[in-house]
Amino acid sequence: MLSERVIAEELLCRLCNDNSERVEEAGEAAVQVLGARLCLWDGVLESIRHGDREESGSPPV
Repeated sequence: MLSERVIAEELLCRLCNDNSERVEEAGEAAVQVLGARLCLWDGVLESIRHGDREESGSPPV
């Protein structure tokens, strides 16, 4: 069975067509996406810690 890493590398090679400029752009995009995910989950954690609720009155998750 192939690992996720191997599958991801194969996908990257196919999408970038061995073009080093595209590989570089994909790497930069990955870094941006990971930063955005960190911000998202930091915000979720902050909401949980402070017991923030939506205006609908839903209990915190």
